[in-house]
Amino acid sequence: MPFYKFGPNDIFHSQIKAHPEVDFFIYDRKVFYNHQSNNTIIKNNVRGVSASHLSLYELNIDRSSSYRSNLIYPFVNKSSELVAFKTVTTSSFSSDSEFGDEIKGKYPLSSSISVDFHNNLKSKFTGSIDSLRTSLDYWKRISPRYDYEKYWSGSSNLDSNNPIKIISIPSIFYGSSIRKGSVSLKYYISGTLAGELRDDKENGELRQALPVTNFSGGVAGVVLYNEGFILISSSLQDGVDFGPHVENYDPFATANRTFRWTDFATTGTTGIAASNVPSSSFEMKFEGTNYIPVKTMFCHAPKGELNHSNNPTYAKFGSATSSFSGTFYKEEKNTQIKNIVKSNFSGSTGTGSFAKTTYISKIGVYDKDRNLIGVAKLAIPIRKREQDEFTFKLKMDF
Repeated sequence: MPFYKFGPNDIFHSQIKAHPEVDFFIYDRKVFYNHQSNNTIIKNNVRGVSASHLSLYELNIDRSSSYRSNLIYPFVNKSSELVAFKTVTTSSFSSDSEFGDEIKGKYPLSSSISVDFHNNLKSKFTGSIDSLRTSLDYWKRISPRYDYEKYWSGSSNLDSNNPIKIISIPSIFYGSSIRKGSVSLKYYISGTLAGELRDDKENGELRQALPVTNFSGGVAGVVLYNEGFILISSSLQDGVDFGPHVENYDPFATANRTFRWTDFATTGTTGIAASNVPSSSFEMKFEGTNYIPVKTMFCHAPKGELNHSNNPTYAKFGSATSSFSGTFYKEEKNTQIKNIVKSNFSGSTGTGSFAKTTYISKIGVYDKDRNLIGVAKLAIPIRKREQDEFTFKLKMDF
């Protein structure tokens, strides 16, 4: 088997910029990621997480959680290096185990969106907005709607008339950043689209695209693209006309009222009964930004080489004689190579003048120690004659 070393111009490194689509559908206090359902086999959750979550590395696929021995889990042994998991407290590390004991973690690790509703008259303001002040001030350069002092600071904006909704999106769903111009928030009544917000100007402002009323084009919220947060406040928009439909959208009240954008994803809030909003559903779509490293390798098949094959069909039928015993294997040196050159002239054999011909069907990639680390398979084998030379382009992303 011939080996060829990659030259200085045979390997290139680049990256692909991809924008994967992400969809969250929220209804009846349930969240569905990319329209996935809790598929089960023999009453076991195949993915190991709920339909709203994404499993990191997809460990424990189709494993029963009722049997601990069937689940993969991380572990470390307690030693003087004081290494443990983040979830293990200092006191627990000192008192709950001895040196040499196994400290166990838990898989799968999963993540999903979270929805927080802030209203200082009926709930405690947790300071989530304050923690985002630096990011809001940074993005103020592309839109005045990010102005922290004007729209998001203090308790003056957090009253019964101007609540704030915060949607947190973990980076595992969008990669490096959320793609500008791809965010869409839709509100449905009994399956019919009733309202939509879009960042159509790619400046982070969530503008009302539907319904088409006097408030069309009004801004109801902003998007923090790099940080993965969507902020909605009714103080940004005077009002929205969604028609006569009313439901109990307020998680801290019992009275029904019409929908406003700060009620988006209300059915995903734990503070409201699912039966209070049976007709409303919500959908959030956006695109992420992922940079995928790509290695490109050029493999050359030079002239006059790669003209012999170990395939049994390479030898003429009946001429490949060999002998084998318990101590040796011997192949006869007079073995004839099968002539597969076709002739345009009629004759007894239908073949032309003999020429060595092989077909390349696989290309192996080896490390410096000649360990096979990858195989590229051609969809159609390529004919290689002695006068032919080829360059195969291999690409691998990781």
